[in-house]
Amino acid sequence: MLDGEVTFWLGDERRTASAGDFVFVPRGAVHTFRVGAEGARMLNVVSPAGLETFIMDLGEPAPEATVPPPSTAGPDVPRIVELSAAYGAEVVGPLPTD
Repeated sequence: MLDGEVTFWLGDERRTASAGDFVFVPRGAVHTFRVGAEGARMLNVVSPAGLETFIMDLGEPAPEATVPPPSTAGPDVPRIVELSAAYGAEVVGPLPTD
């Protein structure tokens, strides 16, 4: 974690990480995360490669070279489910509420 706070759910474990913390998610592990109210920056390292194409397909190009304001919209869950299936991943739910 570079800064901010993120809560991770990994299987039945819940962990909150902040600047300087490291969270390892094994391949195939059921997991999710929620960024804290103040936002966060984290560095993700993925091995083997491949997740970057999923992220690029899920996102959209920035309209300009500045950091946009935080979104007030929630995640596009149907799009995430559709794209995950195309990449051989399964979305399980529901999202954590606590």
